[in-house]
Amino acid sequence: MCIAFVAWSELQTPVGPSPLTRQVATSNDVAWLERLCSDHSYAEEQFARRGANTGGVKQNRSAAYVRLGAIGSPESLAAVGRIEKLMRDRSVLPAAAAPGAPVYHPAPHMSDSILRSAAETALADGRAAAAYILDWYGPQAVFLALRSHGSWSRPSMVPAPLPQYVFVKIALQGLPGGRLRFALSGAEPRGDVPAIHPTPDAFEVALAEVERDTDGDGWTDIAERHLGLDWRKADSDGDGIADGVDAAPDFGALQAPNDEEAVILRTAIFAMFGLTESPAALVVADNSRRVHPFGLPGPLLYTQQQVGVRVTWKITAKSADAATVEITDYEGPLAASGNDVGLKKIGSDWYVVSIKMKWIS
Repeated sequence: MCIAFVAWSELQTPVGPSPLTRQVATSNDVAWLERLCSDHSYAEEQFARRGANTGGVKQNRSAAYVRLGAIGSPESLAAVGRIEKLMRDRSVLPAAAAPGAPVYHPAPHMSDSILRSAAETALADGRAAAAYILDWYGPQAVFLALRSHGSWSRPSMVPAPLPQYVFVKIALQGLPGGRLRFALSGAEPRGDVPAIHPTPDAFEVALAEVERDTDGDGWTDIAERHLGLDWRKADSDGDGIADGVDAAPDFGALQAPNDEEAVILRTAIFAMFGLTESPAALVVADNSRRVHPFGLPGPLLYTQQQVGVRVTWKITAKSADAATVEITDYEGPLAASGNDVGLKKIGSDWYVVSIKMKWIS
């Protein structure tokens, strides 16, 4: 395991310090910092203007949110409030497929990727279909997006097992009766390395099954069964928040406003994951206190199912006006990190003022 103690403002890429990250960490331009947080397209544009050596879009946005709290002026704290209000009731469903667009990972230390289809085909009804291999809700799985009148749907899970840690190729074919055939192939033999063949080698699905959303909450029945939600109820946990906009769709208890520890945890969780734009599921991996988060771009689940990125959190220090929350993430062997989120109480509210990566593996 490689251990590193580093503040986000000190992170470096292989070719040197990050100028945009350093600028964010020292800026007093409240309007600019707020726009980085609230306007994701603008944050991507700022990243692109400075090339790849900038710390990453998601990291810059979280650092801007932290900087606003650290400034601590009435103007900057009001900006924090506006950012949180903007994000509070956002959808946790994936966005429509946008080939060539970034696909963000929820963990700060994990690299991001580009959305590229594994296969595409034209359908008899005039639509197009594209298959993707994504790991948003656990081990890699097949997802399907459909294009109609020039617009793509959001990627939906397809009920098919895939071998893990193996490169899989897909051939896609439209069939009569609204069905699709997926033919899978794996690594070719190389020297003394045998060929690896996915199981099954091919499978068929009905488009109606992939698209079915019985309860009308935006999640397909397939995804809800996979995530442990109730595909027959638009509000699985009965808390009055529909699953499509519920940051914790399987946890119905809402915290009281005067529950200070819950407020601290919820604010720290938002600072770590709320500005990543990652649709991936987060799954609480231990007995971390259950809280109802806000502003997450993907669902957070309290389940023992092997889905999503495993996370933990706990308050490790707290005084009348300061607190530290340790948040960890685990994607697999040699893919995990631990971060200390520092908070300060200003008036009656808690604000994140620092995030420091303690270790990474």
